Amino acid sequence: MLDAFCGCGTTVAVANRLRRRWIGMDITYQSVALILKRLKDSEGQAAVDAVELHGVPRDMESVDALIHKRDDRVRKEFEKWAILTYLDNRAVRKPNLELTLSLELV
Repeated sequence: MLDAFCGCGTTVAVANRLRRRWIGMDITYQSVALILKRLKDSEGQAAVDAVELHGVPRDMESVDALIHKRDDRVRKEFEKWAILTYLDNRAVRKPNLELTLSLELV
C-alpha cells in the first residue's frame, strides 16, 4: 500500500495492523513523528523498530548534514526533528513551563 501524503498516518496504521506491506511518505518530520507515536501506542515499540525510515537523521553525521543544508525549510524540519525526538515523538505543553533545548555537535 502506498500513501504518498500520509499526514497523521491513518492509512499506515490500518495497513500495519492488517499486516500489509506499506510505504508512507510525508514532507514534514512532524507527520513522521506522529505516525511513529501512533504505531508505538497501538502496537508497541517493536512496530516502530520494524519501520525503515529514509530522510530522518539517525546519527550525528546525518544531523550535521541536515543542519548545514542551505534550504531554510530544511532547518525548520531539523528543529522539529530535534524537539520531537528528544520528547519521545510527542508534543508536550505545560502551562508556565519554559522549554530549553540545547544540542551540541561534537
